[in-house]
Amino acid sequence: MLRPLVMDVDHLMVHVHDADAAGREFEELGFTVTPKSTMAALGLSNRCVLFQPASDLCCNYIELMAKEDPARVPAFMHEVLGTAEGPVSLVMATPDVRAAADGLAGRGVSFQPPFDVERDWHLGGGIDVRVAFGVCVPAVGQSPLYWNLCEHRTRQHYVRPDMTSHANGAIRITAFDAVAPDPAEAARGLADDWSAKMLQTDDGTCLVQPGSVAVSIAASAGTTAPGVVAIRLLGLPASAETRLFGLDLKRA
Repeated sequence: MLRPLVMDVDHLMVHVHDADAAGREFEELGFTVTPKSTMAALGLSNRCVLFQPASDLCCNYIELMAKEDPARVPAFMHEVLGTAEGPVSLVMATPDVRAAADGLAGRGVSFQPPFDVERDWHLGGGIDVRVAFGVCVPAVGQSPLYWNLCEHRTRQHYVRPDMTSHANGAIRITAFDAVAPDPAEAARGLADDWSAKMLQTDDGTCLVQPGSVAVSIAASAGTTAPGVVAIRLLGLPASAETRLFGLDLKRA
């Protein structure tokens, strides 16, 4: 059986002004956070909070992404990241980024040409690894909930036991809570683009399930901008529930 071209939610990209400082805030809550890593060619840096995925089809993490050198950041990434700190993109796992991009083009989704990234990743303690992945970045504004595609080619480095174990007991992301002006419309669009299941509850909340991680979409209230507002974590203790960078961390 052929695997779907969009397999699951791989991770959440969160824009922060300082990746090092953002990582320290997560460490204070008992999370293990990867050392700061710089993508010099793209003018970006990140730190990651890695978890244990429920399947071997994807990774499972929070990416804290900063503009390290704004002058080198491509225009399309400036648009994706914006200026405010907070969640900016659901990143979807795909086994073949170019085939997935071709499928989206057939659906009328516009995007930057897929590109490859390969770089050294310094994990600390003298551990250096080489990571590689393919990326497809759709144009902003086509969906109330922005997302892009990632093809991990060195997934093993993102599921290391020493990096996915957390002092606070957190195990994995099980779901994201999001808001949109019309939850049903947003959910239908995502379900179609991802070839995923969609369910609407009696209160109007919609659930999209591309894999093991669900996306729950409720109606946005007042001036709340569409997007991800909360992350649900299996094993997270009540003491670690909080709000960071516009994102509520909740127990699953």
